[in-house]
Amino acid sequence: SVSMWESAMNNRSVISRERIFTGVSAAAAVAAAGLMLAHPAEAFDASLQGLRLWWNILFPALLPFFILCDIVAAYGFAQKAGKWIEPLSLRLFGLPGAAGWPVAAGMLAGSPAGADAAVKLCKRGAVTPEEAERIVALTHFVNPVFMITIVAAVLLRRPEFGPFLLAVHYGAAFLCAMAFRAFGRGPSAPAAAGAYPDASRIAGAPPPRPDGRGFGKVLGDAVTESLQKLLMIGGVVIVFSVLIQLIGVSGLMPDFLQTAAAGVAELHLGAYAAAQAAAWPAPVTAAAVSAVAGWGGLSSHVQVRALLHGTKIR
Repeated sequence: SVSMWESAMNNRSVISRERIFTGVSAAAAVAAAGLMLAHPAEAFDASLQGLRLWWNILFPALLPFFILCDIVAAYGFAQKAGKWIEPLSLRLFGLPGAAGWPVAAGMLAGSPAGADAAVKLCKRGAVTPEEAERIVALTHFVNPVFMITIVAAVLLRRPEFGPFLLAVHYGAAFLCAMAFRAFGRGPSAPAAAGAYPDASRIAGAPPPRPDGRGFGKVLGDAVTESLQKLLMIGGVVIVFSVLIQLIGVSGLMPDFLQTAAAGVAELHLGAYAAAQAAAWPAPVTAAAVSAVAGWGGLSSHVQVRALLHGTKIR
């Protein structure tokens, strides 16, 4: 009876948090719509700025990478890479071997791919919800092309910074995972300690090879899915660009805080805003972009939260 009471209280707490989040989101949407009606010219200019950022920089840089990632995933490389990472997750992070697949997915495709893989593993029972929480935290990466191409080569115009920034990004995540390896670990043994589930048996995992698909079909599917991802990214960039501009013109935020607000709100806008700060020397700009990448932006956290909805993963 005690456990039933605790479960009921936890469910009530979750429902209460959901209602608060829904109410706050609705109020924010109404306020944003009002600001757009009050400042239509500024909203239009900000929308164009977000569109230019997406079309001129993000689209050409990310589209080939997304297509190649989908092709690589279709042939089971993420699962093979996860197998290679398995000893690392066991010894350094205190996670079961099954964590290798989400870590590889996050490093290859960025957030929220790692969270999506962790949810699938948890639903299969390969990891506990507590372990899945630590996996989600560990796999909160940006994809490599963002650091190497968009940030270093395009925004900073210092392509030699790319490998170093990527190493710092991965290294910081790994150090955090090592420091918090005991976080959330209960007294019981992990659900699947040292067990790496076969990729063909994981619900929703790409098969080791395309199931009856030739390369042409794999390529076509990869192009379609990559375009859908880029359209989603473009929509998020435009929406947050408009919101940040409207908050600035409404007087709710000083001008010098808009760069920080861009980094808090959305990854690509934050990196672009930091790179446009001409008064900053290159190392300081690189450090600021690294901080933005480590945070990932509210938009990224919202996507992860949507994936975790309806699970026991906090």
